[in-house]
Amino acid sequence: MNIPNEITEQEAAALLILRQTGMDIVEVAMIARDALLWTKGRGNRLKRVQKCLIAGNRVLQEEERSVTLQTAIKTALEERSSLSLRTRRDFRYLMNRLLKFNPEGVRRIVSSMTPEQCGDMIERAFSTPRQRYKARLVFSSVFSTAMRHGWCNRNPLRLWRAPRVREQTVPILSMDEIRALVRKAREYESGCCLPAIGLMLYAGIRPSEVARLRWKEVNPEEKVVVLYPQHTKTGGARCVNIHAPLMQILRENMQHAPDDRICPAGWSRHWRRLRREAGWCTSEHPWIQDILRHTYASYHLRHFRNLHELQIEMGHGSPELLRTRYLNMRGMGDAESFWRALPE
Repeated sequence: MNIPNEITEQEAAALLILRQTGMDIVEVAMIARDALLWTKGRGNRLKRVQKCLIAGNRVLQEEERSVTLQTAIKTALEERSSLSLRTRRDFRYLMNRLLKFNPEGVRRIVSSMTPEQCGDMIERAFSTPRQRYKARLVFSSVFSTAMRHGWCNRNPLRLWRAPRVREQTVPILSMDEIRALVRKAREYESGCCLPAIGLMLYAGIRPSEVARLRWKEVNPEEKVVVLYPQHTKTGGARCVNIHAPLMQILRENMQHAPDDRICPAGWSRHWRRLRREAGWCTSEHPWIQDILRHTYASYHLRHFRNLHELQIEMGHGSPELLRTRYLNMRGMGDAESFWRALPE
């Protein structure tokens, strides 16, 4: 290599600037060379290098004030302490499984995570479309929490398309099946389970929500049942109308104290046993989860024809789930008789 004995004033000025950085001049020169080579053939190379430096500095600043994915998940769970125990348990299970199958994700900085990385993590941890769909919803809420705290400026999961879930229509009870269930509920243990069954069947209240309700939440004068945030699955309050069949059930059982629970002690055991005695829970006649809630929704829309009111009473944020999963008009029979009086 021929090195000139003299350098120009411009070269001397460049050396002086590099020396002021306090870094090795040769290393600084190599970095500058690499940056110029990366931008070769792309317009004004110097301006492009400057833009890259500014963008890179911004990314570094975001990473420095960001946190690891593990910390973001912990914070997101803490901020959801007002949600129901079941919802928090599902959140914890899905995120723990995500980290178990992606141990490197524990140390990842949330601001630097890409849609592809997030999608790969979900696909490694969950095998079915429904699991991946639910995991995406929960994982996305973690990034929403991180954005509120200033730990990242975007939610990468909004750019990752989760597999489409084909919703299966849940069957509903026929009037004959409803009569058989109500009859058995009247006979079983002096009717101790009938109020809870009535709230699930004629008000669409979830089994886990019914288990939290007390008689003071029932208002027969205003004909509503009040579900406070601590009662509901989603943590949102709602009021559900009391129609004639449910009013009949509740008035027959209003002798309880206001602070008494509507469900009897050992509710889960009683409910399983009652279903078996009524002829369900067999291979030929299985009990479908939330079938009473689905029955309520289908009979409600068939009779009242008010999707907006039904959405509010079900506690859904949008009518989409009702349209795709809840409404089943097959084998319904006379919807008016469902609401007219309690079947004998």
